[in-house]
Amino acid sequence: MLFARCYPDYFRLAQYVFTEVVWDAAASSRRREQVLEAGRPIGEMILQIFQEAVETGDLDARGWTLAELAVSPWTLCLGMHTLVHAQGMLQHYDVHDPYRLLMCNIHHLLNGYGWRPLFEPADGAALDAMIKRICAEVFHDICGIGD
Repeated sequence: MLFARCYPDYFRLAQYVFTEVVWDAAASSRRREQVLEAGRPIGEMILQIFQEAVETGDLDARGWTLAELAVSPWTLCLGMHTLVHAQGMLQHYDVHDPYRLLMCNIHHLLNGYGWRPLFEPADGAALDAMIKRICAEVFHDICGIGD
């Protein structure tokens, strides 16, 4: 969400690259491998977060691989980005503040995983504080978000 806000043109281009019409039909296997390799560092970081949660006992993997656990929040994010960028789609269904809703849904998912500590997504003040902390810690130096 923050990356899309800071670099909207790059983000939209990246979304387009992963559509079936480009990824499957237009991109060569060599180019697809290059894209996957370029994304490897962030993928490894995300898997490391899940690994640490399992190792510290904050998350019971229940026999799932780290990638199987991580794909759910990833797809929630991709789906929301797709809907946000489909002009009028969310407004038609009277859905407001979609990225805040996404954060709530991700926490419902993580709570369902039993990821400790559990987070109450309905606690608006706690959600605001968590979002502000993430913005300040992760992206402040990059695009001034989180002040």
